[in-house]
Amino acid sequence: MGGTAGGGTRLTAVGKDVLEIANELARARMEVLSRYKLQGTPNYLNIGASTLRTSMRNQFPATIKTIKLGSALVRLILEIDDTHLLRASVTKESAQLLSLREGLQVLALSKATAVEIASDMPNTTENVLVGEVIHSERAAHGGECTLRLSSGITVSGFAKAQHGLHINDRAFAHIPAVAIVIALAG
Repeated sequence: MGGTAGGGTRLTAVGKDVLEIANELARARMEVLSRYKLQGTPNYLNIGASTLRTSMRNQFPATIKTIKLGSALVRLILEIDDTHLLRASVTKESAQLLSLREGLQVLALSKATAVEIASDMPNTTENVLVGEVIHSERAAHGGECTLRLSSGITVSGFAKAQHGLHINDRAFAHIPAVAIVIALAG
């Protein structure tokens, strides 16, 4: 398998067992779904599928408002609440694999480490969320902060040293478009 000279990759006994278990679980799942005539019904396709756990603290339910096809990327405008939009980009292949379309409900994810929180408006208007500080630490050295948007959605990120942010202060969170991942909810 693999390699330019035929490779030498071999599946271990444990690897073979893992594949067999996965295949057996898939067969059992399909059998149960077919018994209840749920096989192929979109709302039930993920029954019994494993739950994704992620380190991405920011998980925004969103609706795709606009899709623009570029030469290499698909650009999305996502509505996360009545006042906030997020821009994101995915490859054309990802857009096709996820069957992305306007009006589709998705999850917009980002790591807290990619989000900059500040008391002043950033130099961009793209992907800026405005909220109230509900958590702030290490003002002297910079640290993690959490904002609550007017809709109740929270966004976690990091503020620079000497940020001066306190609980109940108004603050801005900036999420670079390249830091946003699109996921479909079960």
